[in-house]
Amino acid sequence: MSNDRRIFDKQFCFESYGVTIRIESNRTDLLGVAEKTVRKALVGNLQPIENQKTGHVLRIGHSRDGKYTFRDGDEPEFSLGKKLKDLVRYLNTLVRFKIAEFAVDRVFVHAGVVGWNGKAIVLPADSYQGKTTLTAELVKNGATYYSDDFAVFDSDGMVHPFARPLSVRYEHLKGISTDVHVESIGGTAGTEPLPVGFVLLTKYRENARWKPKFLSPGEGMIELITQTIPIRYAPEFSLDVLKKVAARARIAKSYRNDAKEFAKKFLEFVDTN
Repeated sequence: MSNDRRIFDKQFCFESYGVTIRIESNRTDLLGVAEKTVRKALVGNLQPIENQKTGHVLRIGHSRDGKYTFRDGDEPEFSLGKKLKDLVRYLNTLVRFKIAEFAVDRVFVHAGVVGWNGKAIVLPADSYQGKTTLTAELVKNGATYYSDDFAVFDSDGMVHPFARPLSVRYEHLKGISTDVHVESIGGTAGTEPLPVGFVLLTKYRENARWKPKFLSPGEGMIELITQTIPIRYAPEFSLDVLKKVAARARIAKSYRNDAKEFAKKFLEFVDTN
C-alpha cells in the first residue's frame, strides 16, 4: 500500500505438523484474534515457538481506512474489507490448507473420516458434496468422529484424528456453515490412529439408488489423488502413502440418497462386505 507507515512488530510463531509459520500484525488485539483462529483451525495441533525465521510468513493488518488487510509471504497485500469475520474466515481456511500442503511426514486428503469397529471409514469428496452431512449421520449411528475436513495419514497409511467441530451448512441459514460439536449430536471424537478399512467415494443425488462398484487399488488411488492436498509438493511420499491405503482398504463408488436414510444402510453394508 502506498505511504503505508504501519509497523508490523507484533508476532506469533508456531509449528504444526512440521510446518513453521509466523503471523505478523500491526495491532496486538488483531494478533490475539489470529492466534485464537489458528488454534481453532488446527484443532490445537500446534506448538508456539520463539520468534524466528519461519518457512511461511502471514501478515494481517488494519489500515487507516478501517479495512483488514492480508499478505501471504511475498505476494501483494490485499484488502478483505471492513468485517473482521471475513479476515477470520480467510485465515482459518488458508492456514489449514497451508499446513495440509506442506506437512512433514503426513499426507492430508480432503475427506470426512469416522471410526467403525476398530477401522477408519474415509469419505473423500470436494466441498459442497455432502461430506460433512454424511459424516454427522454416521456418527449419529454409532461411528466415532475423526474429521469432516481432512484424512491425515502417516507414513504407514494410518489415519489420525483431525476432529474440529463439524462445519454444518443449514438451508435456513442460506448455506452459511455453523460449527457443531460432536457431543451435541451424541457422538464422541476418536483419539488414536486407525488403519483404513473402507474408502467410500460418493456424492448425493436425489432419488439415487445405492449401487456400489468396488474399485481395484489402482483405480482407488486415482480417485484419492484428486483429493490429496500435497500431491504437487510431495508427490513421491504422497503416492507411497496412498498406495498403502489403497492396498489395504476396500474401496467402493456409488451415488447415494439422503444421508439420514443412507448412513445406517451403509454401516450395515460395511459390516457384511
